[in-house]
Amino acid sequence: MSKKRRKRKNGRILLITIIIIFIGCFWLLNNKTLIKKDSKKDYTIESRDSELMKKEFNILKENYYSDNIDYEKYAKSIGKLFIIDLYTIKNKNNKYDVGSVEYVHPDIRSNFKLSVGDTLYKYLEEKNYRKTKYPEVKSIEITNFSEDTFMYNNIEYNAYVVSLKWDYVKDLGYDKKGIISIIKEDKKLYVVKYEAVA
Repeated sequence: MSKKRRKRKNGRILLITIIIIFIGCFWLLNNKTLIKKDSKKDYTIESRDSELMKKEFNILKENYYSDNIDYEKYAKSIGKLFIIDLYTIKNKNNKYDVGSVEYVHPDIRSNFKLSVGDTLYKYLEEKNYRKTKYPEVKSIEITNFSEDTFMYNNIEYNAYVVSLKWDYVKDLGYDKKGIISIIKEDKKLYVVKYEAVA
């Protein structure tokens, strides 16, 4: 093999080695980032969310990412955010774009989404073709808060029961009061039951 060919071959091997090292480093960095993200299951906020939602989200975030989570405050935040996101329908794209799903226990998210899509969001028109007006929660307050237990999947959990009432930017006849049951599982809180109150 000539010197020229050997140099080309060595050059290719070096290039392939550099590419493999680069891909390996990229993969490791990506995995570290994923592990970091997953170690604290994040809540999300979107630019389309209302100012009230953003304000309450910041309260949740400040507590949730602190060294010592105040679980009573955490439960109150989850209760408020659940209602605001669920009943602020104005910013949703269609009946499949269901609010509050991330606050619901993972085991019941699919059923929750189907149920809301078939009831509360049933007639929600595609955003681009809207003629109907949809609600936006303007203000919300907790009217009662208590600690209890809740049987879920044959396991008794510590639970918080949050009663709330809320108002809309424009009253279109939607619910204005409700009671939420929230359980604690692996240091995270989940909504497991919601009932509207007349």
